[in-house]
Amino acid sequence: MSMDPLVTALLDLAHELPEFPRPLLVGGGFGLYLKQRHLEDDRDERTLLPGELWPPARATEDVDLLLPTEVIVSVDHMRSIREALDRLGYEPEVNYFQFVKTTSSGPVKIDLLTCDIPEELSEHVKIKSMRVRPTGDVQLHAYLTREAIELWRSPSEFVLRGARSDGSADELRVFVPNAFTYLLM
Repeated sequence: MSMDPLVTALLDLAHELPEFPRPLLVGGGFGLYLKQRHLEDDRDERTLLPGELWPPARATEDVDLLLPTEVIVSVDHMRSIREALDRLGYEPEVNYFQFVKTTSSGPVKIDLLTCDIPEELSEHVKIKSMRVRPTGDVQLHAYLTREAIELWRSPSEFVLRGARSDGSADELRVFVPNAFTYLLM
C-alpha cells in the first residue's frame, strides 16, 4: 500500500485539530514504516544490522494514533477529535474508537489507543474492559494499551510532507514511540 493515504489522513486530522496539546504520536505498522524510512534516508545513523539486510518498509492500512493522558482525561479534547473525524468523513468501524474512510486509494483506518491511566487521574476517566474515555458525554474511546509505557520518553521525531485531501501541500511534525515501548507493545 502506498503511504500517501496515511500521510494525507494525518495531515487532514492535524489541520482539523489546531489546538491539540502535543504533536501526534503514531504507532503500529505506520510508525514502524516512518522509522525505517528515516533510517534508510539517514545513512549516518548506526544500526545493529546494515540497511541492505532489512526487509522492505511497509505498513498496514491504518494509523494507530496514541493519545496522551491529558487528551484522554479531557472531554473537550476528545470531543474535538470526534468532531474532526466526523468532518473528515470517517465512519465508526468499531463504535467510538476505530474509524474508517474510503478514499480513491482504498480504505484508511484510524485506531485510537492510549497508555495506562495514572491512579491520580483515574477519577477523570471511565474504563470498561479495554476501552477508556473521559467521564462525561463524549462518543469517543481509546483502546487501553497498558503495555504502552513510556510513550513520551525519547520518541523519534519526523516531519511528514504531503498533500491534504483538498490537494494543498502541508507538513506535520509527528512522533513515533521509542524502541523499548514498541518491544512491549
